[in-house]
Amino acid sequence: MNNILDSDLFSVASTSSSTLSTTKIDLLWRNQQPSSSGFGENYLWTMQDTVQINSTKLMSIPDTRWQVVGTADANRDGVGDILWRNNVSGVNVWWYMDTQGKIVQSNIIQQVEDVNWTIVGVADQDRDGQVDILWRNLATGQNLWWMMQGATVKESKSITPLVLANNEWEIKGVGDFNQDGQIDIFWSNRASRQMVWWVMDGTNNISRFLIEADASGAIAVGTADFNNDKAPDIVLRNRQTGANTLLIMDGGTVLDRYSFDAVDSNWDIVGLVPRVEAPRTASIAPLADPAKLSLVAPNTSARFFKRDQVSTQDPDRFYAFSVSESGLFTANLTGLTADSDVRLIQDSNGNGLFDTGESVLAWQWERGTTRESLRRFMGAGNYLIQVSRYPQLNAPSTMQYSLSSNFIAMATDPDKFNLVLDFGAGTEGLNQSAKEAIVSAGRFWESVITERSAITQFKDLTIKILGAQDAVTTLATGAPLVSTRNDSLFLVGGEVNLNTLRFDIFNSDPNYLRSVMIHEMAHTLGFGTIWEPITFPTLGRAIGRSLVNRSSQTYNGNTYAGYAYGDLLGQFGTGLAVPIDEVFAHWRESVFDAELMTTFAELRGEAMPVSVMTLSSLRDLGWRVNYGAAQAYSLPRAA
Repeated sequence: MNNILDSDLFSVASTSSSTLSTTKIDLLWRNQQPSSSGFGENYLWTMQDTVQINSTKLMSIPDTRWQVVGTADANRDGVGDILWRNNVSGVNVWWYMDTQGKIVQSNIIQQVEDVNWTIVGVADQDRDGQVDILWRNLATGQNLWWMMQGATVKESKSITPLVLANNEWEIKGVGDFNQDGQIDIFWSNRASRQMVWWVMDGTNNISRFLIEADASGAIAVGTADFNNDKAPDIVLRNRQTGANTLLIMDGGTVLDRYSFDAVDSNWDIVGLVPRVEAPRTASIAPLADPAKLSLVAPNTSARFFKRDQVSTQDPDRFYAFSVSESGLFTANLTGLTADSDVRLIQDSNGNGLFDTGESVLAWQWERGTTRESLRRFMGAGNYLIQVSRYPQLNAPSTMQYSLSSNFIAMATDPDKFNLVLDFGAGTEGLNQSAKEAIVSAGRFWESVITERSAITQFKDLTIKILGAQDAVTTLATGAPLVSTRNDSLFLVGGEVNLNTLRFDIFNSDPNYLRSVMIHEMAHTLGFGTIWEPITFPTLGRAIGRSLVNRSSQTYNGNTYAGYAYGDLLGQFGTGLAVPIDEVFAHWRESVFDAELMTTFAELRGEAMPVSVMTLSSLRDLGWRVNYGAAQAYSLPRAA
């Protein structure tokens, strides 16, 4: 047995890769069931995202004494290597592998005869370019690192706390959980299936982050960065069903779930093996063929993840895909090296290009390198994902990112936001065209707010439409209905009052009425009406956000709306105080003129666009908005 593992084979020179090389994670399978006909067989699945594109049979080791205890690129040649331990003799051996799954060299490291000690993780813990080894003593609960220089142990460092004796907790891997350059430790409880990251400062545990057990009943088998965003992801296996799941993580948050092929319970995933792909050299043009996007799920090409980049010369990248049924689509942009945006686009003609007039269905703007996410329920059809470099001043010329998406087929969206319009007293004088214009205004806001948001307690919000005589200069008024819970302000409804003196205009010009109603509905959603805390007499205090500076008559600059105003002025990435009117409820007329949310309506027939800045103010209030619904707007030129 030893002569198989310890054979003296020739070494391989290490190769270097550019910064755009992508590390793929392959799966190492081992049949560890002596009663199985395939006992001792080892297979390496070469993966493209979550699809097995090749299966390589490695040397069989039909001996239960030998266990795979680690995988890493130990000799730095771009190919993952395999660390074995003999649980009787205490011998430890690295297999250095080539790209064909053959052993090119074996390397014995120091023997540990006490078999209570087992290897539970490998990584460059002290950042010297060498793969170090994490040990755990199953009898005492002690854990320690071996700092390695090749096959030589330079130093041994115990981890504090010194002992974790509960053997239901098992170390399932290591990685940089919080991206601080330190190697953290990933634990899984085999009884409760809960998972915990120990966040480390060197060898000292400074904090812990709990990840709840997966609802499917699967247990964690390892952790690795599958989508190259520097955040460790988690692989789960259900031994009863054979199902295998990849959780794409952002720290402790599950962004997406993907399934690997199911494998019977005779087989175990014993290693997540890194493999460096050659750097991309050719620019990726917009894709017309959805099959080229990803091999993740041939029948659902909307599910994928990949690493890519945009640059000053190539600021936009498009990925085409199609779906054959309705469902919920999500996408996440992580691992950003500079500010960028991700958008979902309806590719109406299926040509793989973003043509004039095609709709942006989802775009949730974040600032800086914060994760960008989008969510949209959509029907069967052709779509594009667009990743764009944000033109911030002093930004690096090249921005790298990781993009992951998921699609779940379903008939309806359980979290769809609905504006329910209730026509009440005083609206009898509106003709059918006028009422349809009001309904169209409500549908506009449903295209902006597509899902339940934090500012509401419900996914449906009812707006009462009323009519009453008002001053001749007034078209309509709108206001929200609010409530409070746990010192937070919530919208529970709204009310729009139309001036019956203007019904002749509304009935004859429904398009004008539609603009008026979009304006007033914005007030019912909180624009200008809850920019400042609201006093609740029964509570004796004011509750809500403070977005206004009354002394300067401005809306605060360090907000989404403030950054959108900076964009309008060409000062990208800069939040600027936004001028507002004297009653602190609208954008200032003299500055923003035709924008819909200024104090005065334009003359009939003139465009009144809803700008990104207006949607950003709703975002500041807690609405999840689709920036793709914003209308083209630029500041008026100075006279």
